[in-house]
Amino acid sequence: MIYIVSGASRSGKSLVAKRMSEKTGVSYISTDNLMMGYIDGLPELGLSENMWPNEIAEIMWPFLEAMISNMIENEMDYIFEGEAFLPQKISGLRMLHPNKIKVCFLGFTDIPLEKKMMNVKKYSNGKHDWLAKKEDEFIEEHIINMKLYSAIVRNECNIYGCKYFDSGSSFTETMDSVIEWLVE
Repeated sequence: MIYIVSGASRSGKSLVAKRMSEKTGVSYISTDNLMMGYIDGLPELGLSENMWPNEIAEIMWPFLEAMISNMIENEMDYIFEGEAFLPQKISGLRMLHPNKIKVCFLGFTDIPLEKKMMNVKKYSNGKHDWLAKKEDEFIEEHIINMKLYSAIVRNECNIYGCKYFDSGSSFTETMDSVIEWLVE
């Protein structure tokens, strides 16, 4: 089974992938690491960490689609985590490989900006947390953009039949629900 956990930055994707990997023994990869490899190793692709997630996903999709299809054909289990997926693209791949892909998207549309700012600072992953190193104004703008992106993702999930979880109001409970849904 291929598991895909995607959605907005700061919605809990990495936490879900890590906990799910610990629970199931299935390895995971962050598409953020693949993206940085593209940015540093293949600059001609035009990727930038300053792009919106949907723009990144469009550029990375042909590679990810081929990689996932190959893994399915080789009957591999794997967890992909990151922003580089779109409900529309995933729906087509799910049709090609029924019952081989379990995907969900996470976002946060229902949390006040101030509370999300506080949580970003409080639950920072220290030196590995790129956002926590930024100035408050940058963090605020990023959260506002990701709230907007969360609404877009939620709407696309409704259109393309993908599961969406909103982690805004009850983060811990939502993480538990996502993992439970993925492994059922």
